[in-house]
Amino acid sequence: MGIPSIYDRVCQQALANRLEPIFEKVFDPSSFGYRKGRKTADALTKIWREIQAGNEWIVDADLKDYFGSVDHDKLLTLVGKQIADSRVLKLIQQTLKAGYEDKGRRFETPQGTPQGGVVSPMLSNILLTPFDKEMRRHGYQLTRWADDWVVTCRTRAEAQNVLARAEKILEELGVTLNREKTRIVHIAQGFEFLGFKIQRGKGQFKLAHDRIKSKLNRQNLYAIPTQKSVDRFKDQIRALTKRRIPLRLGELINAINRSSEDGDTTTVAPGSGHASTSWTGG
Repeated sequence: MGIPSIYDRVCQQALANRLEPIFEKVFDPSSFGYRKGRKTADALTKIWREIQAGNEWIVDADLKDYFGSVDHDKLLTLVGKQIADSRVLKLIQQTLKAGYEDKGRRFETPQGTPQGGVVSPMLSNILLTPFDKEMRRHGYQLTRWADDWVVTCRTRAEAQNVLARAEKILEELGVTLNREKTRIVHIAQGFEFLGFKIQRGKGQFKLAHDRIKSKLNRQNLYAIPTQKSVDRFKDQIRALTKRRIPLRLGELINAINRSSEDGDTTTVAPGSGHASTSWTGG
């Protein structure tokens, strides 16, 4: 995690504004994170529909120290395919090589892009776009949000092939899979993605009949917010509703609604390809 100075934040924001319209045309549809007009609900809905279509084996993957291990040369090569302005390329290089200070000591940054930097999410998407495109070229149902991604598959054998192929593609980009957080699971076991536990409903994951809003969810699929997401939402509400906050009731309601929108809170129902709970964001 790295927090840029005010001067650097302004500079990085200007850089991101310049790069976004160029690379938005290049980014793959399977990528959802940190892109305008794309929300966690969109990514979750895509996965939901694929599972309903019969893709019940899930490759649930994570990348090892992704932001801290970005290969600068590979990233700059990919940027250079779309950007010819040497001044912009030099600015990106200076941003990557700027180094950081901790407890009064300065450290070099031979690799990585600080998680917390304004332009870092876009740079991460640029580096992983070849991965997105290559995976989809092989016909895999990839859904990626930054360094978290899943692929829905028909069989366990297909999921194993997906994992092997993904590892080779990522290795070429200088990226490593986090084996401890990467696994192949069946939807009956369930998996967590973007703050939700998605699972075929049974036991604690089966909703009461009076809570089911649609009769079309014949597969008993449910998306339930993880406890971490619930706790984070509670903390946000507590922060917004402190007694000392000088807001009238109407202003307070508007503030809570804005917070919910920023956190990607969207109510969706099963049967139309959506989940049966409210997406609260990841």
